Amino acid sequence: ECGDGFHNPAAGEQCDTAGESPTCNTDCTTPRCGDGKLNAAFGEQCDTAGESPTCNADCTTPRCGDGKLNVSFGEICDDGGESAGCNSDCTHARCGDGKLNVSFGEICDDGGETAACNADCTVAVCGDGKLNLAAGEECDDGNTVTETRCPSGGSDCLICDATCHEVAPSGYCGDGVHDPENEACDDGNADACGTCSADCGAEQWAKARGSLTTVKKDKLQNNDSFRLDDGTNSVEFEFRKWDTFIAQGSRTVIDIRGCNKSDWDIPCVCRAIRDAINGALGGSFGIEASYPSSGATVNLANKQEGSFGNTAIVEQVTDNGFKKTDMANGLGRDCGNQVGCARDEDCARGLQCLSGLCQPPSFTLTVATAGNGSVLSDIGGISCGESCQASYDLNTTVELTATPDTGWHHAAWSEGGCETDEPCLVLVDSAVAVTATFERNLYPVGGTLSGLADGATLVLRNNGGDSLNLNGNGEFSFATPVAFESGYDITVATQPSSPPQVCTVTDGAGTVGAADVTSVQVTCVSLWSVGGTVSGLAEGATLLLQNNGGDDLSVSADGPFAFATRLLDGSAYSVSVLTHPAVPSQTCSVEFGTGTASGNVTSVQITCATDLFTIGGTVSGLAGSGLVLQNNGGDDLPLSTNGSFTFATSVLSGGTYEITVLTAPSAPPQACTVTNGSGTVGGAPVTSVAVTCETLYSVGGTVSGLSGNGLVLQNNAEEIAITAGQTSFAFPTLLLSGASYSVTVKTQPTDPSQTCVVAGGDGTIASANVTGVQVTCTTDTFGVGGTLNGLTGSGLVLRNNGGDELPLAAAATSFLFAAEIASGATYSVTVATQPAGQFCAVANGSGTVGAAEVNSVVVSCVDTHPVGVTVTGLSGTGLVLQNNGGSDLAVNTNGDFTFSTPVAEGSLYAVTVLTQPTKPKQVCTVSNGSGTMGGADVTGIQVACSTKTYSVEVTVSGLAGSGLVLQNNGADNLSIGANGTFTFATEVVDQAAYAVTVFAEPSNPNQTCTVTGGTGTVDGAEVTGIAINCATNTYPVSVTVTGLAGSGLVLQNNG
Repeated sequence: ECGDGFHNPAAGEQCDTAGESPTCNTDCTTPRCGDGKLNAAFGEQCDTAGESPTCNADCTTPRCGDGKLNVSFGEICDDGGESAGCNSDCTHARCGDGKLNVSFGEICDDGGETAACNADCTVAVCGDGKLNLAAGEECDDGNTVTETRCPSGGSDCLICDATCHEVAPSGYCGDGVHDPENEACDDGNADACGTCSADCGAEQWAKARGSLTTVKKDKLQNNDSFRLDDGTNSVEFEFRKWDTFIAQGSRTVIDIRGCNKSDWDIPCVCRAIRDAINGALGGSFGIEASYPSSGATVNLANKQEGSFGNTAIVEQVTDNGFKKTDMANGLGRDCGNQVGCARDEDCARGLQCLSGLCQPPSFTLTVATAGNGSVLSDIGGISCGESCQASYDLNTTVELTATPDTGWHHAAWSEGGCETDEPCLVLVDSAVAVTATFERNLYPVGGTLSGLADGATLVLRNNGGDSLNLNGNGEFSFATPVAFESGYDITVATQPSSPPQVCTVTDGAGTVGAADVTSVQVTCVSLWSVGGTVSGLAEGATLLLQNNGGDDLSVSADGPFAFATRLLDGSAYSVSVLTHPAVPSQTCSVEFGTGTASGNVTSVQITCATDLFTIGGTVSGLAGSGLVLQNNGGDDLPLSTNGSFTFATSVLSGGTYEITVLTAPSAPPQACTVTNGSGTVGGAPVTSVAVTCETLYSVGGTVSGLSGNGLVLQNNAEEIAITAGQTSFAFPTLLLSGASYSVTVKTQPTDPSQTCVVAGGDGTIASANVTGVQVTCTTDTFGVGGTLNGLTGSGLVLRNNGGDELPLAAAATSFLFAAEIASGATYSVTVATQPAGQFCAVANGSGTVGAAEVNSVVVSCVDTHPVGVTVTGLSGTGLVLQNNGGSDLAVNTNGDFTFSTPVAEGSLYAVTVLTQPTKPKQVCTVSNGSGTMGGADVTGIQVACSTKTYSVEVTVSGLAGSGLVLQNNGADNLSIGANGTFTFATEVVDQAAYAVTVFAEPSNPNQTCTVTGGTGTVDGAEVTGIAINCATNTYPVSVTVTGLAGSGLVLQNNG
């Protein structure tokens, strides 16, 4: 069976590997991708018998980006990743799909235009020429430059600024503003009219020109004429050729009689024409003439430009002796109605340049109203209740209609040619002002009268003026009507009499509306008054009466009186005194005070009389003799003992009294004071006057330590001056026993400044003179301080008088030394320690202490900066640099170094070499080493060191040959030609080795030279002592002897 591992074709098996294998499926068929049978051993990841959403056609699991297009999987494309035609999500690349595809050329893709990305998938940048509304652009002209003018002109033109927003330009051709950089002119329009060309490129003043040409002089006759018009004035000229001449009308005469000397004196005629034209109208004629030195033509030009000079100026020539040129207008033409302009000259005749447009002149019609109403115009928009105005073209007729408010009527027109209250027709031929006057309507005021007795007369009054006499009951009305919205106030001007009545008004006041007033009610009743006469009442006194136990009546003067409440006929009355006068005290009696009222009661009599009272009091403390009192400047009263007293003369109630001390007591001296001593007598004797007598004592004491001048002491309000050196004092004014004293210093002494204090200065006078007040004076001390400017560093310490030190913190702005200095002593402020990073200087630092704290010392600090140097080429030791002759800086190696003492801003610095380096010896030079300290560290100073070199000297002896060459350190050859002392050309730096050798031995004769002392180290001096000793070489002389047989042969060499 399938899967038993035995291939049985007869059973339909294509293979059998006892299970799935790379060569056989589990159903014993040969594996093939797409057979619908998953065979993992065969390498399949899936097999759905073809492409499906879960399997590729090659039996791999579908995955976007695997490079295998699987439409069933939803792929539109699959290029194995992002490509120019396919997105990374296997969709076709398209700008605006929201999928960034760099291979497709996209820089961004937000699914459409956004603030960061343009619609074409480029990054949104102002000035890229791509309008992006989402990015806030209103325009994008491909640059970030804000043009100043519209390229095409026009008031509605907008330009694109540097931020891609549309803005109005600063100018354009036709705006009426001349831009010298871009325009030759600007007449307020972009048309060809006016004084400037349509493109603002050239001025085109419209100035009419022409000429008059005379043919022959003999053609001209008396009264030949021509007329010129300057646009405002027309002037006719005529010639006078002969003495016989009759002027025609008001022509201007051109006298050419002096030109008859020659038939061809044409220039004379032309000059006469020129002078006559230029002198016409007293020289104010608008045409000017010019004539060249020869020829027959007089040139004419209108003096004015624009519309006023844009007319043909030669109107008539009456003689064939003249001809005129074509009188063409100027280069420009006048601008018509509503065309832009810059001045009146741009506009046609009859138009003005108003608000930048050529338009007919207009005038203002101003309408005002007086009163309540409104005015409406048929044209132009006038509709107002108080004041308004509108502009109208010249000679416009405007109809004005006046409408009054409720309760008002139109009374009249004023000005504007209107005289009735009918609609007003106004001709606007200039500025016109019209006023419509409205007035209030008038309404009668009245009402009803009742209760008026027969034969009685009542007088009413309205608004305090319009009187109305009434003799009977019923309706009434005042003669004078009252205006709408005005007030009315009906009062009784005269009450009825015979019999007497009281009439009252109800609803008598109000404001008139738009109808007659008929609601006033007047009611009358008959009453009798009760009164009489008061006599003897003191001036200023007040009496209070009563009638029938009430109706209180205050009376303050003699004469008749009447109670306010009237009584009905037949009623009883009873008059009594409720309160007698008190100031002054009086007693009042009543006669004929009771009865029955049958008419006005006037018989009651009130009689008053003023009371008299004594004046007195008590005396206490009297010890001396001679005390005399007075009352009201007289009535003297001597007193010798304590106790009560009374003046002999009494005073009327209401009269005044004033008790004074005429003579004070003596032996012992006393001061007597009066209390309650003055006033007005009331309704009882005066017994409250108190006279108190007391003995007087002096106040004084001692002064110590006073060395200054100007000390002033004060006791209570009394002052005395104390001089320097004075030791005692006493105030001249004596004080009462029991009185308080307070001795104080009013003014402290000066020169030197001192402070004086009082001990025992306050107290109460007992029964003896005060002598124990002590005034002690000491010289003042004052602090020394001032202001700090610019302190930012820490560590500043100031010193005063070489001792008192004061540390100050950074940012401090003021200072004060702890130890004060006595007035008159000296102070001296110095800087003990400078702050970190700053230098401080003291101004006003010394002086003498006066009478106040010293705060004038000024310490000004400025920043300091280190001075740095860069050392190069240093190989020796012992180099020492200085700045400003100090602040030694030892340097042992190359590099950057800083002086320990910084330099204040604005101060000089100067770097020098104090000690040059040795071993090896070197020479160090400073560049950029001096200057003025600015606001930063000094770092540009260069110190360059170079090692000193020394010569190497040899002494040659024994030289006989030639060609000797010595060497030092394997080089620097030195040729020697004779004995003597020689020096190598190249010097050797200090501390370097030298080694002198023989490079070439001499010859002719051959010699051998030896060096003695030829090696060593240069040590700060020239190398000497090297010896070169040359010796001539010797060689044996050999001979060959042949044939010698005998003996005794002796040979010699050189003899």
